[in-house]
Amino acid sequence: MDPAAINELLYASSDDESFIEYDDSSDEYFPGDTEEREVSDDSNCSSDSEDYNISDDWETNHIINNIRTKYYPNENLSLDESMLLWRGRLSFRQYIPSKAHKYGIKFYELCTKDGFILDILIYKGKGTVEDSRGVTFGIVAKLMEPYLGKGHTVYMDNFYNSVPLAQFLFENQTKVVGTLRKNRKDNPKDTLNAKLGKGEVAHVQKGNIHVIKYNDKRDVCMISTKQKLDFVEFTDRFGRKKMKPNIIVDYNNNMSGIDRADQMISYYPTPRKCLRWYIKVFFHLMDMCLWNGNLLYNKHVKNMAHLEFRKCVASCLIGISYNQRVVHNKPSQKTHNLMKVNIRKRCRVCHQNKLRKNTAFVCDTCKDDKGNTIGLCPDPCFKIYHL
Repeated sequence: MDPAAINELLYASSDDESFIEYDDSSDEYFPGDTEEREVSDDSNCSSDSEDYNISDDWETNHIINNIRTKYYPNENLSLDESMLLWRGRLSFRQYIPSKAHKYGIKFYELCTKDGFILDILIYKGKGTVEDSRGVTFGIVAKLMEPYLGKGHTVYMDNFYNSVPLAQFLFENQTKVVGTLRKNRKDNPKDTLNAKLGKGEVAHVQKGNIHVIKYNDKRDVCMISTKQKLDFVEFTDRFGRKKMKPNIIVDYNNNMSGIDRADQMISYYPTPRKCLRWYIKVFFHLMDMCLWNGNLLYNKHVKNMAHLEFRKCVASCLIGISYNQRVVHNKPSQKTHNLMKVNIRKRCRVCHQNKLRKNTAFVCDTCKDDKGNTIGLCPDPCFKIYHL
């Protein structure tokens, strides 16, 4: 592997505006997910925290600019938040109970389907993004700015989605698919508040914006500007073929990018316990670069496990050669099995316990000093002898 190449990867840095409502029904199964995201209030954080001024031209911009020069994504993108564990005092520390790290520093991330991180935005309290249309509206607009007008589809959960945001993205040639909260402003209230039986679906359309409410074990609200409502066949985890809305199938198939990136980074994390939160953020950003570099290497050179890639990068940075791990075959261990014989022998374990007992079974591997087989009762003497 070329060390210079690895270092470059690592440090490079519709006219109808009326709602048309109708109901449909289905007896099919859908394991819906309407998990609510909770964001802590800044007032709950201590004012004694050691803060650091994160300006708009912080070091993340250098990383993101280099990422954009190295890779351009395919159509489908996903936007979600990620957490970096931090339990110390910090004014913009967040609490999200649904995350693996419930307390920490929040990152808004834009990723591809396979987990390549395209852009990040660190939450730094009130004023992170100032937008008259709303905070979540501003976050999406900022992260998607370089990709607007190019035909992408962005998948988001109900923390971000709204009807005005979907309309804004569609006007900028960007489609959206995701879950939707019932209490969002400008929502079609009659549809989202409708009471549905199991398997029923309510659908409303405004121009190119489609909003559905689907019920299985619980209600799931979805919004899409990519496709019209239809039912498609899918296979559940038990191997049963069933039907569910195509919007939900598309969302489930393309919303896993951030989770995959978090999973791979968590296997070999660089950050360690420290007293300065920005040091931990720096090493977390380095882990992101390593993961992105590994994905690019796998796409354009050859497949390499993430751990092997990290070892190779470290070896190149310190100027030593790295040989990939060689797996040596271990010598096969002897197996011990019971074997029945014609001549009964004294049980070795019973004899040691001062019990006189003969058995017709011996161990086919163990021998005494004279080379004779050792008699053992099947249970429990055979197991006790080989402990």
